[in-house]
This record gives sequence, C-alpha cells and structure tokens, in this order.
Amino acid sequence: MRFEHFLEVADWLPDPLLLLTRDGTIMSANRAATRLLGAALEVLRGTSLKTRVDGDDELLTRHLRESARAR
Repeated sequence: MRFEHFLEVADWLPDPLLLLTRDGTIMSANRAATRLLGAALEVLRGTSLKTRVDGDDELLTRHLRESARAR
C-alpha cells in the first residue's frame, strides 16, 4: 500500500492517528487527530507533538523512542 493511499484510508478511521518522526515531529494526522489536537493538518505538520500535549516530556520522548524500535 502506498503512503498516500494509507493516509486516505486513515482519514476515515474514528481513532486519532499520527505519523511522527522519531523525535515526535508531526508528519501527518487523520481527521480524528486534528479534531483531538484542535488544529488543521497544515498547522500541525512540522510541529512537535510535545508542544501539543500536556505531560512529562521525558516520558513522551521515551515512549516515542520505544515505539520507533518496535517497528
């Protein structure tokens, strides 16, 4: 499945999905994620997830690192 096709399908899913770089930069998001984060994809793209969520930055960084390794 091509990347673009995946994003088209993901847009219709009810659960928020984010495509992130290893450091947590938002590359893409489906409609549910943009609603949850309160911003359009054009605004979210290129920003850090850390600036969009409340909580422990170190915990988020650790989670992103572990998720990247689990591929």
